[in-house]
Amino acid sequence: MLSARQGSGYRMHSTSEDGDLTWSSLVTDESLPDPRCQASLLGTSLGSTPVLFFSNPADSESRINGTVRISLDDGQNWSSGYLAFSEYAGYSDLVKLDETHVGLLAENGSSSSYDKISFLSVDISDIPFAVSLGATGTSTYVGRNLSFSLDGVGDQASCQWTFEGGSPSSSSEQSPEIAYSTVGRYDVSLTVTAGSVSQTFSKSDLISVYPGDPLLFLPFDGDYADHSDNGIQIDRIDGSDAVELLNYQAGRKGFAADSSAYFPGFNNSKYSVLSITDETFASKFNSTGNFVISFWLKPRYGKSGTSYFFSQGTGAVTTGWHYMRIDNQVSGSGNKYRLFYQMKYTNSVDDDKMISYKYNYDGVNTPSTYNIDLRDQSWHHIVVRCLVEGTETKTMSWKMYIDGQGPLNNNAQTVKTLDSYIPFVIGAKYVTSSGAYSDTMQGNIDDFIVWNKSISNAQMEALCSY
Repeated sequence: MLSARQGSGYRMHSTSEDGDLTWSSLVTDESLPDPRCQASLLGTSLGSTPVLFFSNPADSESRINGTVRISLDDGQNWSSGYLAFSEYAGYSDLVKLDETHVGLLAENGSSSSYDKISFLSVDISDIPFAVSLGATGTSTYVGRNLSFSLDGVGDQASCQWTFEGGSPSSSSEQSPEIAYSTVGRYDVSLTVTAGSVSQTFSKSDLISVYPGDPLLFLPFDGDYADHSDNGIQIDRIDGSDAVELLNYQAGRKGFAADSSAYFPGFNNSKYSVLSITDETFASKFNSTGNFVISFWLKPRYGKSGTSYFFSQGTGAVTTGWHYMRIDNQVSGSGNKYRLFYQMKYTNSVDDDKMISYKYNYDGVNTPSTYNIDLRDQSWHHIVVRCLVEGTETKTMSWKMYIDGQGPLNNNAQTVKTLDSYIPFVIGAKYVTSSGAYSDTMQGNIDDFIVWNKSISNAQMEALCSY
């Protein structure tokens, strides 16, 4: 590899595959900021692992921040580096001292980049490896495996994974596939070794494992596909004036492989929502039966009006409805609103049954034991369970937890049946009478999961921590 300075604020490099006889075209490397200054590139090995070291003033404009970096994959990926000189820095030269140290000879100073020339012995363990952990996702359910990957490590470096709660619990492969048989949240760690230098990368509570056999599993890790065994068809519906479509943003875990769905519901013509009319879902999910819905939510701060997180029919008495929304209907000034969850089943105007709950947030403490601000720009976890009991006369009741606090309960009501299946919509209100979408959501949803069965109180409380 050849590294060259230029005027763009970054280094350029060229590589040779035939022992310097021919060279590739110069390519800008935006992982190496550079103020058009001399740099040092050292090719050597740690044990049997080939490595590259690189030093320069790591700034696109000024000769400051003298930094030493390492690459384990022939310069394809560079680490964030070790900061040797935090003030001015200039020309430099690198040398391998032993298996655990490199020597750095560099211009540096407090008033200019060439006040003095200093020599440092740098511990290689202080130079972070350029290791990037990847996965097919960070959420799964019992019975669905996750595949992990590793970038930035060449073929000669060794790696050792540790998977809490996984099977196998450890692996030396660069791309292992792991099964999880018990619900919970689990750590993942990776140790990469080059020669006698080892570095460990850990992620606490990275993997969320939910109960098995979900009817619908939407982890939103880069797509809105259903990752349950049912393969439910999900359709994206865009408003007539949509300027932004449903897209993917950072998830709640701060990990590259974890993303969430962003619903850009600006108004009733500028929106992008998800609709489920799949017959498999329709035949197995009916809001008058046992079910559990779990999802993570981060509404956009400052959006006024009403936002529906999910809905199944509103606006037609003859078919009933089922929805959860947030709106600004708590009286008084300031950031006040209510979370409104409701199910209503009816065959006529005079013969209806309703289950509903209004969670009022007024910034003080309402209800008396909960004070959770769902519009505080943080992630919040909502779990709802519907339970049908009885033989001749069936009754329905439900419980809801918000961020593990609860349960919020509703007394049992006589079960009624929806006349027909109504589209299940995520991110808006679906108006049954007109087929229109309104009160669209602006914000993020992650790990939206539906089970067409009930669970025990203990299982529900445990689910709140996943």
